[in-house]
Amino acid sequence: MKQFFLKITIGILIAVIFILLISAIDIGSIKIPIAVKDWEDKLSNFVVEKTEGLIEAIKEGNSEENNAEENEPAEVIIGTEGDLEIHFIDVGQGDATLIMCGDDAMLIDAGYWDYGEGVEAYVDYQLEDNHLDYVIATHPDADHIGGLSEIFGSEILTCDKIFFSGYDRDTGTMYYVEEAMKEKGYVSEVPSVGDTYNLGDATFTIIGPVQMYEECNDNSICILLEYGSTKYLFCGDAEELAEADMVEGIYNIDCDVLKISHHGSKTSTTPTFLAEVSPEYAVISVGENNEYFQPHATVLNLLRNYGINVFRTDEQGSVVCTSNGEEIKWNCMPSTSWQAGEGAN
Repeated sequence: MKQFFLKITIGILIAVIFILLISAIDIGSIKIPIAVKDWEDKLSNFVVEKTEGLIEAIKEGNSEENNAEENEPAEVIIGTEGDLEIHFIDVGQGDATLIMCGDDAMLIDAGYWDYGEGVEAYVDYQLEDNHLDYVIATHPDADHIGGLSEIFGSEILTCDKIFFSGYDRDTGTMYYVEEAMKEKGYVSEVPSVGDTYNLGDATFTIIGPVQMYEECNDNSICILLEYGSTKYLFCGDAEELAEADMVEGIYNIDCDVLKISHHGSKTSTTPTFLAEVSPEYAVISVGENNEYFQPHATVLNLLRNYGINVFRTDEQGSVVCTSNGEEIKWNCMPSTSWQAGEGAN
């Protein structure tokens, strides 16, 4: 924009100087050809047109600045106080989220199987009674449910309600998860869209999957958590089709904090979905230097354009937010790198 203004200004100055030189000539002693007079008129018109163009460009520039101000990121408050705690646990290229409110606790996924013991230790350290009121396996991908075999088989932790998405996948990972459940006598259930549950003084509602899809990721259990006036959205690895159905659904999915689906893949977090959700903060659970080149640049650029504060487990480790029902605090400042996975687009 600055270069544009400079070129226009230089052009106007040259034109004005040329007109002044012509005007200074004594036309009484020198006959000025009609062509020169025509050029003088054309240059005068040029100055007027370019000046008007410069004014319009300045107006547009001011408009762009105003739009940028509208998309300024929300203030980030550092702190750990609050009855609601959400721990986005660093499990490399996977997902694991611990949510606590009052005396209740919920675990959403637990990363790959080799992170299971680490997630178990993390949860054990955070919970006084070592009891999980809810465990949600969003969908049967190994990077989400692998660690649950350690959680269900734990000699330290106990679990109450266990939710599965209902999408069947016959894998070794699923086998070990189910075997661990059998040994403890745990039984899973498939929640329905619209089901609402209490988590301390917070509530969460199942908002997806709206239907059964062909792709495993789209069958992720999606929940909207509400505490006071604050709202949080977790959608596993839900992709474009599932996101579109949620946008068209009956629930208001506007939220303050969005756990970005599918580790920041370009197959999720569409512009339409993000506009509907309109979060102030987003968290990407993703592994450093992962083979999928996540998060992808298209998603990061979209988040940046919307002025959303982004937190990343690959850069910041486990990310924690807390709330008293009115304001949200974080254990760290948001990422400022906007660095996409190598080779990503």
